Amino acid sequence: MQVRLKEMLPYHSGEMRVNICTINVGAGIGNRNVAMDVYYFVDIFIFVDMPVTRSGDCVDEENGCFELFSFMAGSGVEVYVRKSLVGWVKLVEHREAYVVLEMKKESGHSVMVGGVYIRPNRDLIVVDQWLDGLERCDIVMGNFNARNLMWGKEGGDMVTNQYGPRVRKWMILHDYKHSARKKPTFRDISVIDLTMAKGESIESTVLP
Repeated sequence: MQVRLKEMLPYHSGEMRVNICTINVGAGIGNRNVAMDVYYFVDIFIFVDMPVTRSGDCVDEENGCFELFSFMAGSGVEVYVRKSLVGWVKLVEHREAYVVLEMKKESGHSVMVGGVYIRPNRDLIVVDQWLDGLERCDIVMGNFNARNLMWGKEGGDMVTNQYGPRVRKWMILHDYKHSARKKPTFRDISVIDLTMAKGESIESTVLP
């Protein structure tokens, strides 16, 4: 299974624990099927670079436990939510490079979660606009295709690409703290997949 990022973030909603997982499935239907079977304990899957038809339409996953929660033609992100939790999740916005979900708490408060897939070689002004759209999120996770020493050095990635300085500036401006990466997240070469939370350090689990 060619899955680049397999990352799980436990989120507590009152006494309820919700596992959110972002996975780059490389446009493979089989990859997505296997991921949903193997990581059965996940409650919300945010698939990036997901499979689509030749016309760009959705390829729905027939899984009795999950419901396709959000898909947008042309976007690199889709969301599946465990059926029993659909009422706890609200779609805030879905664009080409990201999706924003609102997670309800039993206390009445909510947490905003962003799932990201920024494709390579996009116009930097547009990338800035996408990042601005994510600044409302308490938690952001996904494939930014951004390389920078700020998050790459510890994982052995010493390269900075065109997205790196922009993402770094945006993170500092909005006080996002990223989860440490001990090794590359893409083909043992680069650290381009990030999980971050606003104003506090965050721990996430890279699944085997």
